[in-house]
Amino acid sequence: MKDKDFISKHMGDAIMKVEAKNVIQIIIDNADVCKETSTLIELEFPPIYWTSCVVHILNLALKNTCATKNTKINNDTYKQCLISHKLLMMLPLLKTLLWTLYEIINVQ
Repeated sequence: MKDKDFISKHMGDAIMKVEAKNVIQIIIDNADVCKETSTLIELEFPPIYWTSCVVHILNLALKNTCATKNTKINNDTYKQCLISHKLLMMLPLLKTLLWTLYEIINVQ
């Protein structure tokens, strides 16, 4: 059964294989088990940035936006897409900041 423990073990093994310092970001599906997995991985490897798959988010948003009903949900989805876009634009800066903080903490 592929639960959070199963996925996080294999993710952790893969990270260790390539060394954590070489992993900047993990992108995974938005399923609940994947969100739970992200918590476990972030506890073990704090500087690794974890994001949901943007393609999946956009796919859900477009399906929702193209629906002729649920205009309140469509508006909320549009706002979430804007927030996701802004966050994606900040990733390079965030990555640099996280690794710098991680190195400072580990040197002391």
